[in-house]
Amino acid sequence: MSTGRERARAVADAVLYEGYLLYPYRADARKNRSRWQFGVLGPPGAHAAGLGEDSEVSGQALVKAAGDCELRIAVRFLHLQHRGIRDATGASVPELAVAGRAWLDWDEAVEQEITIGPCAPTAMTEPIEIPGDTDIETIDAPASGSAGAIVRTRHALHGEFELTVEPDGGYLRLAMTVRNTGEPAADQRDAIARSLIGAHVIAEVSGAEFVSLLEPPPPAEAAVARCIQRRCFPVLAGAPGDHTLLLISPIILYDHPEIAPQSTEPLYDFTEIDEILTLRVMTMTDEEKASARATDPRAARIVDRCDAMTAEDLARLHGILRDPHAGQAHSIPEVTPGRSSWDPLADNAVRSDSTAMMTEDFVGWRGAELGQTDSNPATSPSARGTVRDTDAGRTRRTPEIPPSVDGWDPLADNAVRLDYEVLTAGGLARPRGIVRAADVGRTRPTPESSSSVDGSDRAPDDAVQANSGAIPDEDPDQRRDITHVPDAGEGGWLPGMSAEELAGRHRVPGDPDPGQAHPIPEVPLGVDWWDPAADEAVRPGSDAVPIAGVLVSHGSRVRLHPNKRADIHDMFFDGRDARVTSVHADVDGRTHVGVVILDDPGADLHEWYGRYLYFDPDELEPLEGQGN
Repeated sequence: MSTGRERARAVADAVLYEGYLLYPYRADARKNRSRWQFGVLGPPGAHAAGLGEDSEVSGQALVKAAGDCELRIAVRFLHLQHRGIRDATGASVPELAVAGRAWLDWDEAVEQEITIGPCAPTAMTEPIEIPGDTDIETIDAPASGSAGAIVRTRHALHGEFELTVEPDGGYLRLAMTVRNTGEPAADQRDAIARSLIGAHVIAEVSGAEFVSLLEPPPPAEAAVARCIQRRCFPVLAGAPGDHTLLLISPIILYDHPEIAPQSTEPLYDFTEIDEILTLRVMTMTDEEKASARATDPRAARIVDRCDAMTAEDLARLHGILRDPHAGQAHSIPEVTPGRSSWDPLADNAVRSDSTAMMTEDFVGWRGAELGQTDSNPATSPSARGTVRDTDAGRTRRTPEIPPSVDGWDPLADNAVRLDYEVLTAGGLARPRGIVRAADVGRTRPTPESSSSVDGSDRAPDDAVQANSGAIPDEDPDQRRDITHVPDAGEGGWLPGMSAEELAGRHRVPGDPDPGQAHPIPEVPLGVDWWDPAADEAVRPGSDAVPIAGVLVSHGSRVRLHPNKRADIHDMFFDGRDARVTSVHADVDGRTHVGVVILDDPGADLHEWYGRYLYFDPDELEPLEGQGN
């Protein structure tokens, strides 16, 4: 198991080499002609002259220290190393092929690291001096001897690390700056050759803790708001719960970042998915692979590793399916309707370490301490039907099985109707999920099984199937308890009734308002969310979501108030007016609203090809006005 320091360094390495090589990993690919994009500290004046990047990066962080503490600093960056190719006469050439192997003119990179400390967190300035050098490697031909040479050249780098410390509301604010102090650049090529590339800082503290800048504790919020970042994003770099490591990154990260365990080797193109990128490399021609191997030793390792990939290796890259509710307490689910309790697949409905039961007003789960409970399983509240795991946390109420029907009787499943059940909270019955326009504002009663059912009067299987639809609501304004028993006049099943008669009584009418806004429906009962048929349940262009009593759908105007810290650009969208383009629901039950900014000159274009910004409903404020 890796230590927090190893974990932080693995993430820092990914940051260091971000964009170093991009697929197809060949020097002649246009995307590999401008590779140095993140954390580049150019010579002084290079940015103003249009020759390179700004010369410094600075980040501030808070430390909560109870007494004496020590600080360790690692300043890391890449040092450009040009690989020039000379032929047998000593002339520079872009490429040289000898005995079936090729060498290309190319920019490599050498890792550099400056360590400071351990030391007390006090003001300091430490120099960064990396000498230049030239290395020559001879290229020999099998028959004629020397056929050329590889000349690797590095320019000297000069810089400094500066630390300032000042108290701020019971905390210490550390301001860390990495600065290029070299001579001004003559041109763009000279500027990048004398730049610190991918520059970042790993800070480690002992005897104290760093404060999260993304999720600060309430006492630190004011001090965090006073921290200033320039071209960087300081985040906690250790494992969750570890506040001793800080990574000042040139790219956006969240606290406690980590490399996916399935990603065992670097691909240097971290905006891509490993599996897709590996499959792409495997489809390259032999000539393309040879060109990639000649480009860079790291590219050669990628190609060789992909060629040696086994089926098991690829399966690991496919990732894993994680339970989004892992660690949460779930009410004990029922066996899936239509599946017998003795069917082994029924076991998949139960997770004994995370399910829960309700006792009066108390929900007990694994590890909870229970007081006196009803020991009679027939009358205990835990004997009642309970919420399915996939619907945990959603508003509905499940009726009890009627006393005259055995729990294992298939007809008992008719007492449960997931798509129209309700939960009564504070005297208000709220519908579970959301339904089509014809059902807006209605809550359907969930019928119990017929009390007259016996072995001779059992409904045929096709009749039970027909009974799975919703009951038309003749009184939509009345809130009824879900244990209401329908009789024949309300669409209930009676002994001797045929499947056709039952289906006719329970048929749900079509949507009387096509084209109007509809709340997002639930995935149909009996359809798995990953089944393509589930997509038919949603229509993002006309589905809607209620926000502050207003049904918001395509065309609605809203004001944005981002609060999820989902993107650095959120700060630019706060308070802007937008037009809703679509309403979506994900498999975890969350709703996402797609919008385009009203005063964006490209709004129509974005809407045309579907480039939307997405926000949660609680980040939107419906606007008043005609046509909204």
